[in-house]
Amino acid sequence: MAIISAAQRRSGRRQRFRAVVVWPVSPLVLVGACWLAGLRLNLTGSLPVGLYLVSWSAPVRGALVLACLPGRVAEFAKARGYVPQGGACPGGVVPVGKRVVAVAGDTITATSSGLLVNGAPVANSQPLVLDRAGRPLPQLARGRYVVGAGDAWLVSSYSCSSFDSRYFGAVEMVRVRSAVRRLWTAGPDDEYTRGPSPPSDAPHCSTLRSAVN
Repeated sequence: MAIISAAQRRSGRRQRFRAVVVWPVSPLVLVGACWLAGLRLNLTGSLPVGLYLVSWSAPVRGALVLACLPGRVAEFAKARGYVPQGGACPGGVVPVGKRVVAVAGDTITATSSGLLVNGAPVANSQPLVLDRAGRPLPQLARGRYVVGAGDAWLVSSYSCSSFDSRYFGAVEMVRVRSAVRRLWTAGPDDEYTRGPSPPSDAPHCSTLRSAVN
């Protein structure tokens, strides 16, 4: 029969204690390390679901960005449940992922069938009339807009149901937290991550009358 000393018993208890403490903490440490490394997981419908990497380069036309919605817009989106809560943006919501479709000096034409940037149509930018719950959506006045200095228009050409500049217009560039680039997304490769066109299997806005995310 083996004889275990008191020191060995204390050592065993310490090892068991470390095992109990370390395992719950490790996932939190891992998540924190990934966040600090610039990794972001997107589970919303405005961008393809997947993993993105923060880029600290200046956002330009065509860039994917994470941005805070303007104050009143954020409160509206929060009340409607369009954006997740628990973030540091105005209204306590998280930044939204969108594409920069227009920057200072560009001309936006807002029509009932969608947006045009310098005369070129933006895919899947038709404004919807109602959301999924049948509530009326704000409608941007039809007409031409020249993007002012320090502003940008943020639109998801990937999703017909995105709540973005098609409903509320320009966003101050200072609200852009960072640009992001795709590391991995679920499903087949798609043009959206490389340019303004949506993937071939994305629903076209003309087929929808309601739904926002």
